[in-house]
Amino acid sequence: MLYLEAVLASFYFAFTRFNLKGAKILHDLTRGAKNLQDLTRFEF
Repeated sequence: MLYLEAVLASFYFAFTRFNLKGAKILHDLTRGAKNLQDLTRFEF
């Protein structure tokens, strides 16, 4: 039973770490898109 809990905990930690990394990547992408939008607005 303890082994199963350890496996579930490791999966949970890996999943949350992946979600945090994905959220940061998504944040960087949206910020990059906003910067690109500002650049195009400045250009036109």
